[in-house]
Amino acid sequence: MPVLSRLGAAVVDGGTDAGIMAVMGQARRAAGVDLPLIGVAARGTVRLPGEPADRGTALEPGHTHFVLVPGNRWGDEVPWLGAVADLLANGRGAVTMVTGGGRITERDVAASLAANRPTLLLAGSGGTADALVNRRNPQSQIVSVLDLERDGEQLGERLWALLRPDPRVEPAAR
Repeated sequence: MPVLSRLGAAVVDGGTDAGIMAVMGQARRAAGVDLPLIGVAARGTVRLPGEPADRGTALEPGHTHFVLVPGNRWGDEVPWLGAVADLLANGRGAVTMVTGGGRITERDVAASLAANRPTLLLAGSGGTADALVNRRNPQSQIVSVLDLERDGEQLGERLWALLRPDPRVEPAAR
């Protein structure tokens, strides 16, 4: 979170109070950074504050913004996630980071690759991320892997490089 904040980055994810989205909201609060954390979710899959508990999955309270898009099924938000990220990037760098994940994550990655967005797979995080690490094309220029167990401390540096900061900024200033 501190590296992303120094980069002036925004994080876009599914926004629900589950899985990595919950972890991102908790991490943002714990780091105390002023980082936009935008949840993009299909309206029919989530429960807004005050709605009945059986309505859908709760939104994660550590997110700063939500974009509710049309749809009633998990995965309906996939095309919107990249669109929101690209809009926010406004021509600057954007990266898809994959940690864990389930069946919808594969669709997220496919959309990211179709948009030629660099994709960072976090090996050792389980789920779809590990499955993709095991079958990725090593010649791909837009897919990279970071092994969390072996190289986890390099995550900030890898994100810094992928997000293409101004090369005139010295690494020490990161």
